[in-house]
Amino acid sequence: MLEVAARRYGSVFRGSGQRSVLSSELFRASVEKICGFVGVRHPEYTVLFGRNATDLLNRLARRLRLDASDSVLLSDAEHSSNELPWRRTGARILRLRADDGGLLDEDDLQDVLRRPSTGGKRVLAMTGASNVTGAFQPVAALVRAARAAGVMSVVDASQLVAHRPVVSAGNSDAAPDAVVFAGHKMYAPFGVGCLVIRTELLSDLAPDDIGGGTVADMSETSWDLVQDVERRELAGSPNLLGIYAVALAGQFLRDVVGYEAIMRHEQKLLDTLGAGMCNLPDVIVHAPLDWSARRKCALVTFSVKGVTPQAVADRLAAEAGVSVRAGHLCQFRLTERLLRGLDAVGRDSAAEPTRHDSPEFGVVRASFGLGSSVDDVQRFLAGVARITSQPAAPPPEQRTPFSSPASYWFDRSPK
Repeated sequence: MLEVAARRYGSVFRGSGQRSVLSSELFRASVEKICGFVGVRHPEYTVLFGRNATDLLNRLARRLRLDASDSVLLSDAEHSSNELPWRRTGARILRLRADDGGLLDEDDLQDVLRRPSTGGKRVLAMTGASNVTGAFQPVAALVRAARAAGVMSVVDASQLVAHRPVVSAGNSDAAPDAVVFAGHKMYAPFGVGCLVIRTELLSDLAPDDIGGGTVADMSETSWDLVQDVERRELAGSPNLLGIYAVALAGQFLRDVVGYEAIMRHEQKLLDTLGAGMCNLPDVIVHAPLDWSARRKCALVTFSVKGVTPQAVADRLAAEAGVSVRAGHLCQFRLTERLLRGLDAVGRDSAAEPTRHDSPEFGVVRASFGLGSSVDDVQRFLAGVARITSQPAAPPPEQRTPFSSPASYWFDRSPK
């Protein structure tokens, strides 16, 4: 389908020819599909597109025009992309408690919501699933609590969308006011970020960019924006193939495979992960959450005693062909909390925590999903077992070479 769309691609809302009409209709249909994927209805909600989730969180924080009279409710378990944009607004930050899994406490949220308000806007910004531990946030309960207090809710669903629905059936009354995620997190190519937001909120937000397609009239001294709120958001031509790819990926995940099937598949992966990691010496697993697919994504965050996180990642890549993430994971404070009582390489320690800029600071995260098999998990476990049995890295000649450099692909591109 993407190949067909690429062959028939035309400008969106810029012409009356067949290709332009087809592309414009494909854009509209994609917006509806993406809203349906999140679990909300168009046109009550619409979709704004950007480079990625970080881009859109920054844009949303800017466009709300918060100041010192406003408040943003944040935990210390947020990805830096869902914390720094809000801190930069100058709004007052109200801290929420999060446990070691990165999960918010509804009672604590209620306590914060009951505090006297300064009279300005209030925004609850939270992750849908922790990028460090994989824990699923109780989004519906938290959104309901925020809405009852007149607080806008924003969910960073980047880690969530490939694993569980943002708004599940029967929870339509608990749909967040805004949901942000990136297509590459749900197996969609072409690089597009999505901000699914209540359409009525956009009428109060001046568009970030203006130009072609966003104005109805322009004189030497003034201009008038088009009345259609969605069209105001399309300054220039959108990345139609990227948008269509996200819509197709969402349809595949929610309607073709189904999240119940994804959960059952991930439980098999977690069963193998849990049994294997628990039998490895000198491995510390952080926030296993009972190895339950109802509580977390199919991932494991861990440390290996005596081996730095980056060394673990390098050896898994070179010796087992397994790619993992190592370091602070863009989440310094939750990572530091997981390492509390240990030094950065897993030795018992009563000393001060390792400096954040030290190569020893951080954890290792191995993520699995719909495209992963039990064999993949077992290969990962074998790679970790080799590291624990041989903490010193083997000589280079015993390592698996990395894939071809970028020049390989350019040399084979069409001339």
